[in-house]
Amino acid sequence: MNNSGWLRGMMAKKMSAEAFCECVMESVYKEIRAWGWNVILLYDWQEASEHVPVTLILDGKMVRIDLTKTEVESQQKKSPYSVDKMIWTAIHEQGIKLNNSVYMRYVWMQP
Repeated sequence: MNNSGWLRGMMAKKMSAEAFCECVMESVYKEIRAWGWNVILLYDWQEASEHVPVTLILDGKMVRIDLTKTEVESQQKKSPYSVDKMIWTAIHEQGIKLNNSVYMRYVWMQP
């Protein structure tokens, strides 16, 4: 694993689920921007709610993902890119074609 993978592994082990989710969302946002899409990312990690609603607006197409804090925490413990994989799977299932990049290879090589 190169430094990026090692760093992500350390982040997954040391960060709170909320902070880690924020990091993952930033990675998703940056990746979509790198593909040339205009993107708006909205998500809400509220203390009082188990649900973490995620909305992406990609060149006018709305993609909604409903995560739970329990899922994020569980996937964070599973592997460093499991939360990413969960999000990218949901994005792909809503008709968005995924591109190939170093980051995406990390996402899909995880168990």
